[in-house]
Amino acid sequence: MHLSVQGWFRQGFFLWPLWCPPDPPCPLHCIASGRFLPFVALHLAIFYISAAVIYILRKKNKWPEHTGFDPSFDQTFYVAWHIPMMVMGIPLSLMAIMGGRDVWITGDRFIEYGYISDPLVAEVGAWFSCFLAVDCCLLLIHRLGGKELYMHHAIFIIGTGLWIRHCCASLTLCLLVSQEISSPALNLFTLCRAYKGTNSTWTQGFFVIFAVFFFIFRVFVNTFGTVHFCCEVIHGFWGTQALRMARWEGASMALILLCAWALQVHWARKIAIKFYQGIRGREV
Repeated sequence: MHLSVQGWFRQGFFLWPLWCPPDPPCPLHCIASGRFLPFVALHLAIFYISAAVIYILRKKNKWPEHTGFDPSFDQTFYVAWHIPMMVMGIPLSLMAIMGGRDVWITGDRFIEYGYISDPLVAEVGAWFSCFLAVDCCLLLIHRLGGKELYMHHAIFIIGTGLWIRHCCASLTLCLLVSQEISSPALNLFTLCRAYKGTNSTWTQGFFVIFAVFFFIFRVFVNTFGTVHFCCEVIHGFWGTQALRMARWEGASMALILLCAWALQVHWARKIAIKFYQGIRGREV
């Protein structure tokens, strides 16, 4: 049913057959064919099974009490909401890093910004699209998250919608999704801070890991990807256009990426302040 040669991580021990059809390699085709459903099922299963386990343990008084730092942790669904990306973030981001690397080393603008030709990149796009859609539904249904999170998801949903529609810009797609490599450490840090406190070695350790990944991927890699995409959009106005979307859509996409970049820089400033306070011996 699936190709095993072009699976997750290409080859080796972690080979996993692709869920999306490899021909044509396009997230839109994956969604239209219904082959995206395993991504949705995996997300919902992790979320609701985690919520059920937490609920049962709380009923039996075997779930630890949180420190009171964030009253949102009184909600079972809020705690469970942190778990899916702890599981899915690692394979998803590693697939994106691998796919982006393979696209980048070609040095061909028409591969970087033309139609997606790699089944692995299409798999990344479909999975990330499903994650955003399911996560937004869970946020709305269970009333989770704040304004910044909704803004973050809104920006990415609009951008992902353009990518799905045109099935192009493999390099930018992979660079954006690769940022999710920081998400597992963020969720672990958040849970440790809630249940072990800010002075815990586990809390501080996961914060450092998260901060390192955040600045590498969500600041530096993101900055490179945003500038590279904007340069391609500008180039398309007077040269040969490699980006397979209308010029106005490319310009809109560039604006969206700049907004997302500004949001990441805003968060980076907050993280840098927290890191500095941690070094000075204050609470993170």
